[in-house]
Amino acid sequence: MTADSLDDSLPPLDVTRFRDGYPSESVVSQVHHLLQDAEKMISECGADPSTKARTRRINRRIQAYRAYISPNRRVPVEIWTQIFQTSISPLSSPGLTVNEDGILLTPTLNLTHVCATWRAVVISMPGLWSNLDLVLENDPETDSRLANTVPIYLQRSQTSPLRFKLNAVREPGDDDDDDDEVEIGPAGWGVFKRLLEVSDRWLAVELNMAWSIANHSNLGNILKAFQDNQCNILQSLSIDFGGTHEFDESEESPRLFELFARAPQFKSLRLEEFDPSFALPFSQLRELTVDSIFGEQIMLPFEMCHNLLKLDITVESLEDYHIYSGFFEECMPVLSSLRCSLFSCVSNAHPIFPCLSLPALRHLELSADYSYGVEACQALSYNLKDLILRSSCQLSTLKLAIFGLSDQDIIQILLQTPQLAHLELGALHSRGFTTSLFQHLSLHSNQPGNGLLVLRLTSLLIWIDNRCCQDLEDLLPDPKVILAMVQSRRNPEIEGLTSFGFHVFRHSASAISSRFKDWVSSFSRVAEPGLSALAEGGLELELDLTSECSAVRFNS
Repeated sequence: MTADSLDDSLPPLDVTRFRDGYPSESVVSQVHHLLQDAEKMISECGADPSTKARTRRINRRIQAYRAYISPNRRVPVEIWTQIFQTSISPLSSPGLTVNEDGILLTPTLNLTHVCATWRAVVISMPGLWSNLDLVLENDPETDSRLANTVPIYLQRSQTSPLRFKLNAVREPGDDDDDDDEVEIGPAGWGVFKRLLEVSDRWLAVELNMAWSIANHSNLGNILKAFQDNQCNILQSLSIDFGGTHEFDESEESPRLFELFARAPQFKSLRLEEFDPSFALPFSQLRELTVDSIFGEQIMLPFEMCHNLLKLDITVESLEDYHIYSGFFEECMPVLSSLRCSLFSCVSNAHPIFPCLSLPALRHLELSADYSYGVEACQALSYNLKDLILRSSCQLSTLKLAIFGLSDQDIIQILLQTPQLAHLELGALHSRGFTTSLFQHLSLHSNQPGNGLLVLRLTSLLIWIDNRCCQDLEDLLPDPKVILAMVQSRRNPEIEGLTSFGFHVFRHSASAISSRFKDWVSSFSRVAEPGLSALAEGGLELELDLTSECSAVRFNS
């Protein structure tokens, strides 16, 4: 066979044919015959050196013809749309990101390089271009690549709402002459400016940004250029200055916050640290998360954010005198979820509750890293009961890890929550949960008033640190009573427990005592078989008696 006959066996494929629809059955049949003939001729040529170059050329043509009649080209555009939306979800998977090694990843852009069909489909889907995860490192190479790529994404996202994360905080220890002045280079400012120019499309934004950038003098002129078209649809914002700023009451709000002052749809805010001087529309917020708020400011979110549905705060260095006596009652008419975590606080927050009225409260979570005395815990129990009664709120979820609360404190609170469906309780080494608590939770025991205690409970989760049994007596509950309590709440006449979790974890710094080992052995022998039988009957069961943990963490 001559080289010319081999070359003529399969003519080049006109690439414009890919722009048409999938070929007819007769065309597909003709292509199959051409491919068979070409492959047969290549096989006959074998390793003939005179045809080697043309054999490679014919093989490339064979690949093109196979792509032309590939079944993938039969897939309707609507199916490709669903596949791409699943693989690069605008809500969860960024179409552009920078990984930990500073490498630019462009999954959406990559799809356009596969074939003409995919390119057309992906470009027609602006949502795939509207989720960005960007890092500005003051690295000329990385920032330059971003500066070239981000405009492509912004253009192809068209008018689609933008979700993005922008990280411009240098890690502590990097070789900077002044860690307080973190700068970004010209290319980085170019990227930031392009994002600011389309702030009217910002929907959900997360900014991890050095204070020196958020308050940079460059921002003044940039924001003035398009001040009439700022953040019209912004709903969610997260701001973290990465420890680059010490908050001072005398300092003004950063220049960047001028962008958010008049955002009409702004509803959800997360702050690294709360500062009342921030020029943010606090009064219109529906959700607020504060990673750190100092004790003397603890009432400010309640005062400034009357329309909150959800409040999540971590309080540092709270003392009782920070909530002064005679404080007027703050009514939060629609607040349905309150989560308060205490960190290094002398007070257990009991003075807060007399100052509040929360008629819509349904979810309450309180936790601390500190054990409190009897009087403080009794005050907390009393004030929580008073809040529930005074507000006439109907709690459905209660999570308590305020260490030092006695069984009786907890029971008194539970007596005021007849609608409670989900209960989580945590205890550390200051005390555990005794047999008495489980007896009161049992629906068929003889404990006074027991039949009225949280009848609608469907989920119960208990956390205990094994250190509670090191020095104190009778702090680990009787396994028989635990089993009897769960069995009593699997009553077909009521909704009953559908989920039960019991975790006794070992603190990483503590040794396991012989008493704890005996209790674990007893639980495994007495209670675990009965609980496993209930699990076979539909109970969702979580048992963990061996994990190491340094603090109680509630399920989210």
